[in-house]
Amino acid sequence: MQIVLTKDVPNLGQKGEVKMVKPGYFRNFLAPRAKALRVTPKLMKQILENQKQREKRRDDLMAKAEDFAKKIEKMTITFKQKTTTKGKLYASITEKNIQTELEKHLGFDLDKGMIHLEDHIKEVGEYVATVKLTEAVSAKLKVMVEKE
Repeated sequence: MQIVLTKDVPNLGQKGEVKMVKPGYFRNFLAPRAKALRVTPKLMKQILENQKQREKRRDDLMAKAEDFAKKIEKMTITFKQKTTTKGKLYASITEKNIQTELEKHLGFDLDKGMIHLEDHIKEVGEYVATVKLTEAVSAKLKVMVEKE
């Protein structure tokens, strides 16, 4: 029997997917819990239309992410920090600090965890941070740390 999932079901699939299941599984488990609907020609047409819209939104999102990645690649963020005589920072620079500064330059909020550093920045110099915009699109951001 062909069904469409209305909710995520572990070991079966995600919401919106069309699956083949045994009639008893649908009748006794999925239908009473409102986790699936039986596929009809009208419903199948609607599912295909929704998939096209999702793909279009995903393509638009990817295009925007690639544009922002190009902007980020060209950017350099500079921090002026107090240092010791040997060039060590009194307070290290973290992903959160970089995120805050990058949000000021870009003009929109980034999600937590989008910026990745190998380790916290603890010395004066030039570093590279990775900004992961989507699963497929990421950009390298130059981070400069100078003495105050």
